[in-house]
Amino acid sequence: MPSNRASGAARLRRYFLSNMAGTLVSRAFGFAREMVVGGAFGASQATDVFVVAFTIPTLFRRVLGEEMVERAFLPSFKALLEQGKRAEAWQLISRLGNLMLLALLIAMGLCYSFARPLVDLIAPGLDEESARIAVTLTYIVLPFMVFIGLYALLGGMLLFLGEVTAFAFSPIMLSVGVIGVVPFFADALGAQSLAAGFLVGGILQALFCVPFLFRKRLRQKYRPHYHFSVALSGPEIRVVGRESLWILLAAIAVKAVDIVDRILASHLPQGSISALYFADRLNDLPLAILGLTLARALLPPLTDAAARNDMADFVATLTKGLRYNALLVGPVSLLMIALSVPVVRIIYQRAAFDDADTRMTALALACYAVGLFGTTGYGLLTRSFSALISNRAAVLISLCGMVVIIALKALLVTTPLAHGGLALATSISFTGMTAVLLLAVRRAVRARGAEMPLAAIGRAIALALIAGGLAAVAAFGVWYGIDRLGLAPLRLRWLDLSALLGVAAGGLVGLAVYTAVLAALGVSEVRTAWSWVSKKLKR
Repeated sequence: MPSNRASGAARLRRYFLSNMAGTLVSRAFGFAREMVVGGAFGASQATDVFVVAFTIPTLFRRVLGEEMVERAFLPSFKALLEQGKRAEAWQLISRLGNLMLLALLIAMGLCYSFARPLVDLIAPGLDEESARIAVTLTYIVLPFMVFIGLYALLGGMLLFLGEVTAFAFSPIMLSVGVIGVVPFFADALGAQSLAAGFLVGGILQALFCVPFLFRKRLRQKYRPHYHFSVALSGPEIRVVGRESLWILLAAIAVKAVDIVDRILASHLPQGSISALYFADRLNDLPLAILGLTLARALLPPLTDAAARNDMADFVATLTKGLRYNALLVGPVSLLMIALSVPVVRIIYQRAAFDDADTRMTALALACYAVGLFGTTGYGLLTRSFSALISNRAAVLISLCGMVVIIALKALLVTTPLAHGGLALATSISFTGMTAVLLLAVRRAVRARGAEMPLAAIGRAIALALIAGGLAAVAAFGVWYGIDRLGLAPLRLRWLDLSALLGVAAGGLVGLAVYTAVLAALGVSEVRTAWSWVSKKLKR
């Protein structure tokens, strides 16, 4: 058993580091993409209406990408492979993929037919001209939903079949599409260049995955075979159908929160929708690099353990993941709050993006960052239910949580926080849902003869908050001191070097303080990480 645990830990570390490296590079491209968008349009009408238009295809991206494929289709597919039933596994995934593509094409046709009512539903506060432009952008960008759904299936298969690096690097292609279109056509096409850029990026992202699925290793090990069938018979199809229904309800409920944001923000001053969008893009960096990467790294080993009914391994893997999540994401959340203003200045403030846009975006970013730990924990825990092929409890908790989120948004948007209140409501609610999900997971594994060590998880959270708080204070002090020096000559047209220096110095000091405090408190993960790094450096 110890050797199995050690092997599992090594595999988890390999999955996490490979995925994180690719995600880091892809998010760097993503920031380049957002810098291009921000520089070309700022927090303006053009960006507002594009965000509204893009809400519809991103609904399907979330449902079919991060939710349906990863949490309903692929766990059952992987379980069949683990049981040696390769023919049944490929028949199942072929049928599911065919059904998904058919559903996407039908949904796209319906969205074309009802584009204007959908825009009016998402952003009723838009004036007539803005609504008309939003409809035009919707027409252009709607095919994105088909290609991103296809990518979700192909990319998810890469992840579950061990091609983690290829999966992690694939999102780069979305940014390549935008960067390759917007700078050259923004003046001539305006906001339409945004829609065209994202559509091109979605096509490239799906095509990128295809060659990796035909690698010799995968062909020899899994013998893939495509079946042109949409049959709905068979026990596996029934299980996936049941789990898909629960996940669909949860995903739609989560995405409905974004629609509520658009509705409420459309009644606020111009730029509020854009500020939330730009802040969400920044908040998405640690969500993707740390939270989503960790959740995706955990899902295959959790699925394998559940398929073997090895609940001791399942609990050990999940506990390790939750502790890593606390120790990695906790300090990042506090550092983002402390450095929200200079971070926004570095990434966005240039050309059409001015000081007022920076203040609005920084407020939203700080409010989103409050709930960073809760949001990443939510993604990790919902995937643990998917590994158990038992999503009902997680979905019911999520549905109740969405009601709370909407009520909080309606309340906080009326406070001086305005659009920041919308972000803060999301943070508070996801943190609460994570706590409830943890108790639900504990109950689920206890029913299967195992026990979740809540004390160890709670200790990791407490230590991360203590050390992270000290790190954030130190980082803010360093940035504030550099900012007070008034290094105006360091501000270039396209980059605020003074803010960059302050964030870099503050971040390094904060990281040093955080690591030192955790080491002093005897956190085992710090010693493990240092030992692993030392071994790598000696090779």
